Amino acid sequence: MKKLALGLLIMSLTSSAFAQNVLFTAKVKEDKVPSEVVTAVEKDFKGYSVVDYSAVPVTMVDDKVVITSNTDFDPSDYDSYQVSLAGKNTKMNAYYDADGNLTSTYESIKNKDLPIAVERAIYKKYPTAKLEEDRYVSTYYTKDGKTEVHYHVKIMNNGKSHRMYIDGNGNILRG
Repeated sequence: MKKLALGLLIMSLTSSAFAQNVLFTAKVKEDKVPSEVVTAVEKDFKGYSVVDYSAVPVTMVDDKVVITSNTDFDPSDYDSYQVSLAGKNTKMNAYYDADGNLTSTYESIKNKDLPIAVERAIYKKYPTAKLEEDRYVSTYYTKDGKTEVHYHVKIMNNGKSHRMYIDGNGNILRG
């Protein structure tokens, strides 16, 4: 649960940064990223190329999220890293802790089929909905090897745009 909370917070901070032009990450060169993170990325994402690395000012302390504002930026002061990756028809951000543990990913996919359970959930709630092209997938990883997947889908229904969040089992989380 702690990793899920950290993953959600990191993604909300970085997606807010893009939307509001507020800096919540700082680009760093590969040689300033912990070697554990670089090695883990190479192992976890074969076939992808690293676009860039960023330090994220988020740390877990006693099950509490601590956001650091460091005006004298030093990448070694951060415990979380965002790695932007590119693959075949895919753009992805992967989030790691300083020990090289993958905590979450955020993947942008276009025109990719959704799992049947997700589509059924959408059309059960909005029978006349039309799926928009851009879809996003968030995956959260735990140390015990479990994953939790959320689909972020934009639909048009009766002339209104809706954003839905649905887990991999078709449970609507929001929307």
